[in-house]
Amino acid sequence: MTPDTILENDGFQTAVTLDGTTSADPIDDPAGTGRLTYAWTIEGDEVRFEEGRATSPKPVIRLRGDRPATISLTVTDADGLEATVVAHMRLSVR
Repeated sequence: MTPDTILENDGFQTAVTLDGTTSADPIDDPAGTGRLTYAWTIEGDEVRFEEGRATSPKPVIRLRGDRPATISLTVTDADGLEATVVAHMRLSVR
C-alpha cells in the first residue's frame, strides 16, 4: 500500500493505492493465465473507494484517519484455494 502512513484525522485527503497485482498461482498456473479473485477488507477506520472497488486488484482508497486501519487482501485461485495478507495503515501527527 502506498503510502503506508497518513496524517491523523486526514479527513479522506490522501489517496492510498492498494496493490495485489503481484499475486500469482505459480504451482497450478505458472503461465499466469488463470483467473484470480480479490477481496479487500478495511477495518478500524471509515473508507471510501476512489478508484475500483473491494474486488479490484489495485483499488485506490481514502481513509478518514480517525484511528489506524487494518487492511486485508484475500486472493482466491481457480481451484478455490486462498491466501490472505494483512497490513496496517499507520497514522502520523506530522
